[in-house]
Amino acid sequence: AAPTKGCAPLTVHFTNLSRNVNYETCTFKWNFGPGQAMSNAINPVYTYYEPGTYSVRLEVINSHDQSDAVFKTELIEVYPSPMAAFDIRPTTVSVPDDPIFVTNFSKNAVDYYWDFGDGGYSSEPSPTHAYTDTGSYDITLVAVSDRGCKDTTTMEKVVHVINGNKIRIPNAFTPSLD
Repeated sequence: AAPTKGCAPLTVHFTNLSRNVNYETCTFKWNFGPGQAMSNAINPVYTYYEPGTYSVRLEVINSHDQSDAVFKTELIEVYPSPMAAFDIRPTTVSVPDDPIFVTNFSKNAVDYYWDFGDGGYSSEPSPTHAYTDTGSYDITLVAVSDRGCKDTTTMEKVVHVINGNKIRIPNAFTPSLD
């Protein structure tokens, strides 16, 4: 089996290594684990969608109804994938001073990578961000689990940045010696 470990959904390629077998006249019965499907293919490909550890069984039956089987205990380990989810408030802000606030609703994640669509990035779980130019921006979140599994979600044109028509006036100054 290859690979034997990975993130859900995990697609595994099984190779039949049976010896002294006529592949044209034998029947193959693959069982990919409790609650999983079966296959009669010689070299099946199977996708595991649920996290867990799976044992695999192959039974070979020849044309004389003789059979032999091999059982591999805990052969496949499927890691849970995270789910990236977030919300933004407010969705319309003014430059230069109104930030957005991100609420992270991700599950099964330990690391976060944010792209705010304007060249700004963050790795905080729930960051704030201030835009410097007007426009509409996409925000992308990549959530990563402790096993390195990733999920990505993007909210397209979720933030609208408008000109706030504010002028910054300094509240302190340093006089020139001239």
